[in-house]
Amino acid sequence: MPQLVRRSFLKWISGALAAGNATVVSMPVLSSVFRSLGRHERAQGSLQRVVRLNDLPTGRPVLVAIMGSRRDAWTLHSSDLIGRVWLMRRPADSSDPATSLSENRLGGDSPILLPDHPADGARREIGPVPDGSRIGSKDSVTALSAVCPHLGCTIQLANDAKRYVCPCHHAAFAFDGQRIAVDQHGRPNNAPRRMDAMECRLVQDETSKEWWVEVKHEKFETGATASAAI
Repeated sequence: MPQLVRRSFLKWISGALAAGNATVVSMPVLSSVFRSLGRHERAQGSLQRVVRLNDLPTGRPVLVAIMGSRRDAWTLHSSDLIGRVWLMRRPADSSDPATSLSENRLGGDSPILLPDHPADGARREIGPVPDGSRIGSKDSVTALSAVCPHLGCTIQLANDAKRYVCPCHHAAFAFDGQRIAVDQHGRPNNAPRRMDAMECRLVQDETSKEWWVEVKHEKFETGATASAAI
């Protein structure tokens, strides 16, 4: 074999071996990344029980923690806090208690307004409770992400318990999640959109016969005018 051809052949063999070694070394890393992504998608893509329905008062929002698996670098935490959600239980025989003050000026002593119909998008899939249960036939629950759509701070209940507020940049929201354009101090709402609705439903435990609220945990893009899960 000519010397030039032999050198080219050896260079080709060396390159192929180096590429093979790099692939073998990177496979565990890539596998771990893909598994982590898969776990992330499954964690955000499934409904999970968060609270008993009887533990929710009627017509008053309650902040509930969502627990689940979380990966921190190379450590998998099987049960950790992954999010929070505002839940509101609504009875069948009354108007929607959500405040409908969105895009309006809110005075310090303004009354709570009860709309005839909830705003579009305020509810996700909600399972009615069958007749004959001890909690009524059509009680329902709405779920709103506690993450502010502005910059991601945790939304809290106002001191007067009449609206949601974000303590970081004075964003305010009605109980149906709609943004309030101006608060009682005349400060504009910096949030670009309403609160993000989460899918929730009511299910009955086959053993205990208790009713539970299930919520689908999702994260949403902040700073955008439209709600988009990420």
